[in-house]
Amino acid sequence: MKIGLIDIGSSTVKLNIVSFRRSGKSYKLLNKDSQTTKLAEGMREKENTLQDEPMARTVNCVKDFIDGNLDVNKWQVFSTSAARKATNINVFKSFILAETGKVLRVITQEEEARIFFMGVVDDFKEGYDFVAINVGGGSTEVTYGNKKDIYSAKSLPIGVVTLNETSLKSDPPTDQEYKELENYINKSLDGNIPSISNGLKKPIFLHTGGELTYIRRVNCPVQKIDLSKSHPVKVDIDKFKKFAMDMRKKNLKELFKFFPENPVWMSGAIASNAIAIAIAEKLGVGFFVPSDKNLSDGLILEMMNS
Repeated sequence: MKIGLIDIGSSTVKLNIVSFRRSGKSYKLLNKDSQTTKLAEGMREKENTLQDEPMARTVNCVKDFIDGNLDVNKWQVFSTSAARKATNINVFKSFILAETGKVLRVITQEEEARIFFMGVVDDFKEGYDFVAINVGGGSTEVTYGNKKDIYSAKSLPIGVVTLNETSLKSDPPTDQEYKELENYINKSLDGNIPSISNGLKKPIFLHTGGELTYIRRVNCPVQKIDLSKSHPVKVDIDKFKKFAMDMRKKNLKELFKFFPENPVWMSGAIASNAIAIAIAEKLGVGFFVPSDKNLSDGLILEMMNS
């Protein structure tokens, strides 16, 4: 069976095409793609109302993905933070339905934290605790647990689209803008990061949603690990901080060159790096494991087990 999943985020639309047998326990990735449409652009200034142009860009992207994969047996089109916040979400749902014939599923905060976490940790070895973060355009999910149980899940109102609009207005950002960004992120994290206590092991910190590809593209220093086939490397936090400092000095034209197939995706790199560093420091961990896994991987597992 061939299924297609389209994840409509606040910033990026992600496509995954996979095949699996309902009686099996694994799936094969056939195709993946992503396009940055910035669905949440302008929402903050317009009282959480999705704007016409970002909606049109996003719907056109979804339609192109579907039209380019006509042999898919079943589609699931879903959205998260921007859709949850949008006062006119029914308008967007109707737009999607009219142009693609697909019904948009709006994932709740609780579902998003649980589903993406299970998709990320699925092929890790047993016996570990994890904190997984998923930095999106409008929110950041922080989930703490192991392969069997979730201990804590939070959806924080910090995302790269929001932070770019409110804090990083220069190109490249000034030192003052970056300092204000760090302060805003740290204030948002206070009291919202899972507590490592009660005798639990220090967790493996997972930075998800395309970070493995990102780390490789930008030549960030890494070390090999043997915990999961999907997660072959780890990144030292101190080295990452130095790397992030160099990255934030680059202008958008320089950043875009790293991802010529979807250059605008890199517009969130500086804010995403800052969020990851702040959470790592709150947790007191020395490294993170970059992951290309995301919400779609968890939904695939959910569909396989249904």
